[in-house]
Amino acid sequence: MPVGTLKKPKTPSPWQETEEAPMDRELLNYTQNRELSWLRFDQRVLEEARDKSVPLLERMKFVAIFTSNLDEFFMIRVGSLYDMVQTDDRHRDSRSGMTPQEQLDAIYAAVAPLYKERDKTYAGIKKELSPYGVCGLDFKELEADEKKYVKKCFKEQILPVLSPQIVDSSHPFPHLMNKDIYVTANLKHINSRKNKDDKEKEQILGIVPVPTYVSDILMLPGHDIRYIRMEKVIMEYLNLVFDQYEVSDPNYICVTRNADVSPDDEALEVTDDFRKLMQSTLHKRRRMAVVRLETAEKLTPEMQEYFCKKFKITPEQIFRTKMPMKLDYMFSIAGNLPESMKKALVYEPFSTQT
Repeated sequence: MPVGTLKKPKTPSPWQETEEAPMDRELLNYTQNRELSWLRFDQRVLEEARDKSVPLLERMKFVAIFTSNLDEFFMIRVGSLYDMVQTDDRHRDSRSGMTPQEQLDAIYAAVAPLYKERDKTYAGIKKELSPYGVCGLDFKELEADEKKYVKKCFKEQILPVLSPQIVDSSHPFPHLMNKDIYVTANLKHINSRKNKDDKEKEQILGIVPVPTYVSDILMLPGHDIRYIRMEKVIMEYLNLVFDQYEVSDPNYICVTRNADVSPDDEALEVTDDFRKLMQSTLHKRRRMAVVRLETAEKLTPEMQEYFCKKFKITPEQIFRTKMPMKLDYMFSIAGNLPESMKKALVYEPFSTQT
């Protein structure tokens, strides 16, 4: 067949113009995919966080807004494409000519560098906040007396309300809630039925949900705003949580689920009970498919394969982040600054002129 000559397909391709489904291929040169366009918009939000003319905590708020926007994007827009893959995988977007799966692949490829950009932006702002006494700390950065304080708080206030779970041959993998944080670790328990000289150990996964009814951060005593995130506190003391096991490979993860479930307006007309309708909608959202997995530490190939199998996802849907998976607490910190720090770190409150 001569170069440039196309063999006529037996069945119309999705790109082929037909009376039933005409496609203006010329138009595709001037339009763009809505989802990728939205990601570029959210990237501009992140650019605001790098603007040196903006006060530092206001810049951190932009990082939080970017993060919240991205969460919503995965829950609704990616969730919608997930549904389309299952129901109409040959449908092509009129603006880009892409199938739902092609759009998902393009989204995962576009989001990966955004994570790196966000991590770098967050780390830069965090470093600039340190001279002002606003410090989000890792456990190894704490002073000796602060470590004692954190351990005391953990044993007295946090440990009693934790609900650790073990996953092994006798205990199935639990349902992880949308956007909740879970601390995980590999556990090794010496099997008493085996010969002690053998020392053969059974591999077990430990999972600790970070309680949603406690603060996201633990404030440290002193005049400065020094704090440590709750998931890092729990991760540090996993040996106290699983005191019958050897703990290794501590990590924390967060799943994002498809939340593209809308209330049925017709059902509302029949029942006239909006509360029950919304309760049903929210319940469905909690059980929907996982569309993204975020992890703090790099997963081993074995753990990556394990999570992909449990959540029915691909490695492209796993994103590692070096910054907090939730950043809402920054708004609280900004709102409770001492008066002496407000001028340097946040905008002055807007007031109408009289």
